Amino acid sequence: MQPIPADILMQFNAVLIEKAVPSSLHEDYRKWLKYYLDFRVKYPPPDIKSEQVRLFIEKMFSPTLLLSLRREIRTFVHASRSEFSEH
Repeated sequence: MQPIPADILMQFNAVLIEKAVPSSLHEDYRKWLKYYLDFRVKYPPPDIKSEQVRLFIEKMFSPTLLLSLRREIRTFVHASRSEFSEH
């Protein structure tokens, strides 16, 4: 997995602060950003943004994953894709 590009990481960290995400969760959010960026490299995104999110969630999660974790990831992806839609 590639590191998060510096320009994206700076913007992402600013969004975490702006959205008042508890600092104890920042590493988890950065981890999921890495997974999402890696996913987009391996699987070119479709034109429809909601389809990107659906495909990412399907690929990342097995049926046994806790529902609360799915909600956390969905919230993260929806919040971050609006901030980083060009990357």
